[in-house]
Amino acid sequence: MPKSLQWIVLVISLCYFSNSDYSNTKSVPYYSLYTLSKALPPSPVTVSHSKPGMSQILKGTLITYKNRSAHKVYIAGDFSFWKRQPMERSNNGVWFYIIPFNDDERIVRYKFLVDDVWINDPLNQDIADDDAGSYFSIVRQGKLSEGMQVSYKILDESIRLVEFRLYAPKASIVALAGDFNNWNPEIDLLQKDANGIWRLRKRLPKGAFRYNFIVDGIWKLDLYNPHTASNAAGMLCSVIQFP
Repeated sequence: MPKSLQWIVLVISLCYFSNSDYSNTKSVPYYSLYTLSKALPPSPVTVSHSKPGMSQILKGTLITYKNRSAHKVYIAGDFSFWKRQPMERSNNGVWFYIIPFNDDERIVRYKFLVDDVWINDPLNQDIADDDAGSYFSIVRQGKLSEGMQVSYKILDESIRLVEFRLYAPKASIVALAGDFNNWNPEIDLLQKDANGIWRLRKRLPKGAFRYNFIVDGIWKLDLYNPHTASNAAGMLCSVIQFP
């Protein structure tokens, strides 16, 4: 597909769904983001065929900022515990980043760091005073209806209580194995509900943990968790982290 046509398709998809529920967003290929020629207001997006180190599907809010002359642009906010994250640059000088959807209703504050200068998003009119003479930009992520595209859910962050979830209606046995249980597939077994979603609630210690599901004996990623890392054997694993 010509790059100009890729851009038209991408803009139509983002604009059409900019005010929609996150469960209704259509998927766009990750590489198409490199064809962005202008910045857009924050938009719900589902990205497929993500870059290496990411899961195959990423659902979240697309944040963009156009500045051809900037050398480095970062984004930081509630979603990253205010640790700056590098934004990627399109071929036309549009910097972009996807704030992952976390499956809860949230008000997410964020800012850009452009060549060491903090600014708010000039295309986002939803702002809040940062008590330092400037403003936070705000994304109000709507609630995602539970369905096939489920991942883990943090039930209580103060005690690090997590519900691991996987949609697998035809599976007979689903287990969870990871750093937190020494990769033993016989310890943490999930239970299936009437909608075909397997669930397990588990408290975790602080830190970062790799994990995978075992579905009828086959090891699988948590497909809708965008965070991944390889283990010592080179197998790609999903990652959950509590700072």
